[in-house]
Amino acid sequence: NTQTLPRMTNYVNCVGNYSTLADIETCMETNLHGNLHSLNGGAWGCTTDFEKLNAENPRMYPRKILNFLAVDSFNPWYKYSCQEYNWASSVVNTDTAWPCDLNNATCGEVTNVVDMYNISEAEVWEYGEEMLGFYSSAYQGNEIMTVVSEDSGFYNKTGSNMMWTHLPDTDEQTHFMRFVLNFLANPGFVGAAATGSSPLDPLFWVWHGAYDKLVHVLRMASKYEDYDLDWDPSSSSYGANWTNVLPVGNIFADAPTGKFFSNRALWGLENPENEHIEYIYDQFTNWGTEYWDPCDGDCQ
Repeated sequence: NTQTLPRMTNYVNCVGNYSTLADIETCMETNLHGNLHSLNGGAWGCTTDFEKLNAENPRMYPRKILNFLAVDSFNPWYKYSCQEYNWASSVVNTDTAWPCDLNNATCGEVTNVVDMYNISEAEVWEYGEEMLGFYSSAYQGNEIMTVVSEDSGFYNKTGSNMMWTHLPDTDEQTHFMRFVLNFLANPGFVGAAATGSSPLDPLFWVWHGAYDKLVHVLRMASKYEDYDLDWDPSSSSYGANWTNVLPVGNIFADAPTGKFFSNRALWGLENPENEHIEYIYDQFTNWGTEYWDPCDGDCQ
């Protein structure tokens, strides 16, 4: 797979193009967090031979698009295919067979339920539009699809306001979308790093320190003092609201045992300038193998 990991320039763009905590977080989620989990977790056991497809018809199945689909497979396979739409069936935690014996080869078996080559064109685009919407928000997703006008013939025919960039506005779009849906309806396997179990992978702890480090930069460097780093207090998602108490205790050595903290308290306690946290980054100029001084020498 030739899809690249996020580069240092993605950091630069996020703090250079946005000036609010919410916008910077969104940029980092898409362009830095990006494909870290899925690309490192990997995918295998697919029923589709991407190499063969590309060799036989590189115009219809370009390597860049296939790489993108292969990397971003976990959520489409298990969220949409196995749970939301039931295109495939698998053992889940609501089944009487759960938990199953991981030494049993049938434990992780996934069975195809819907033959995507036999559904109507209307169904193809009913599902396809949602999949394109999902992919468009993924890392590098804006490079493989494009928005179309509601006055276009394509929209009038399919009802979709997006289509694949590598193909013209013809029936080839439907042909390729059937292929994608068939790929999603026949899930393979993914590594732990690509799932909610990703903290079990040691690399998880290497990746996420990079975001913590960048937040330190934003809070310490005078060049960002005019940025709006206020937390959105209105979130309705529990755990994201400013006042929500998080279910993790004993995270500070000098805090009372069993003490839990709200997001508001943590945001204050973890300010590097308050000298309460028990660590500090030794430098703010080396980002992987690249040099970048976002503080202009001001982070000491």
